[in-house]
Amino acid sequence: RDRPPPAGALPTAALWAAPRLTSARSWLLAEPLAEPPAYSMAAELGGSAQFGSEARAPAAELLGADVEWLPEQGAHGALRVTHYWRALRPIYTPYTVFVHLLDGAGQTHGQWDSEPLAGTYPTDVWPAEGVDGRRIIRDSTLVPAYGALPPDAQLALGLYDVATRTRLPAYDAEGARLPDDRVLIKVDEGRMTEDGF
Repeated sequence: RDRPPPAGALPTAALWAAPRLTSARSWLLAEPLAEPPAYSMAAELGGSAQFGSEARAPAAELLGADVEWLPEQGAHGALRVTHYWRALRPIYTPYTVFVHLLDGAGQTHGQWDSEPLAGTYPTDVWPAEGVDGRRIIRDSTLVPAYGALPPDAQLALGLYDVATRTRLPAYDAEGARLPDDRVLIKVDEGRMTEDGF
């Protein structure tokens, strides 16, 4: 489905006028980031994690994430996961971002799925060319935990098409397909943000 509409892609100016978009654009960041994410894909995977129907022409990349544990949030605590994305070409499908909290055995201990920025900035309006020199999209997700932070906790992140329930293929920096089309990040207490542990 990730192809231009029959009438062609909408002009960028028209996309920015869409009512779903907020005007502050504080979530659009310039490159390079002033402060690299605590979990950088360059360190985790040797480069960014890329998503798209073909490894040769990825649509988006995940640059990294910050993780904060909020023990007072909800019944059992929650993780605030801030993830940093960049569009590599125009995207014509509004993909959903999934963030799952897993234990070391891969069992789910919490999850949250949503379009970027709670649906206000869907992937089909991400500007590949950037806006005022800013191309990096900062999105923050609150992932409620089903209980205490599990042992050997890890996060699984990716994109899927909600209409087909199909995940967008995920690749590492060398173009190798990632298992289950997701990025796994091992949660390290030492790399939590200062408001976390």
